[in-house]
Amino acid sequence: MELIPAACPSALCSLRCTVLSSGASTCVSDPITPPAVECPSDFTWNPTVSLCYNVIEAPMLWQDCKTHCEALGARLAILDTPAKLDVLLSDYNAGSLFSVQYFIGASYNNITSDWRWVDGLAIDPWFLTSYPVTGSSGVCLNYEDTEKWPDAKTMCTGYGARLAILDTAAKLSSVLDDYNASLLNNTEYHIGAQYVYGIGWQWVDGTAVDPTFLSNYGITNVSGDCLVWTYASLVIQDKCDASEKFLCDISV
Repeated sequence: MELIPAACPSALCSLRCTVLSSGASTCVSDPITPPAVECPSDFTWNPTVSLCYNVIEAPMLWQDCKTHCEALGARLAILDTPAKLDVLLSDYNAGSLFSVQYFIGASYNNITSDWRWVDGLAIDPWFLTSYPVTGSSGVCLNYEDTEKWPDAKTMCTGYGARLAILDTAAKLSSVLDDYNASLLNNTEYHIGAQYVYGIGWQWVDGTAVDPTFLSNYGITNVSGDCLVWTYASLVIQDKCDASEKFLCDISV
């Protein structure tokens, strides 16, 4: 979270005049440097990158983080340069940050199909290519521990999320991009679909899995099976009581 500098409505200046020997005077306009942003005592000020920020350790969903920061008169931090990112890394290395991951003020915009900061500005493509960032259709993924499918479903729900509904080739490929970028350490993850006897394949939100989707990946009707994302073929089926890491998502 960072404090937002107040907008300056107009340039401030003062007149500096000199009286000449002829009696005439000449004046020039000197700009007045506006005062620096006043950084509250419970925030940290870094003058090198002009960043006034505070770290919130309480776990929240991204949207809740954004709302919380705005309620404090701040914003979810826009860390739009390597220098600003390095400030946080230095704090982490110094033991000032207790977690290894923090939300910052950017999200993928499905309408414009690009990444944007919370102030509405598009993120520089160069910035994105410098880090393993890819766009995905409104999916926020969380990578968790090894569990059986029912336990994984319960844990995702406890996070305010759901066992991931990867119901398109694009979403499946987005996870593959993360795997290829070494953001995922396992080759298989539980996702949010199971075969329900007498009903068929269902996603965790109660909707039926598209039969075309199932046939594209060679999924058959076997009671007690659940869907698994895999790097080799994107989707396979396995027993729901098999222990796997799992993917949670938040529909945004």
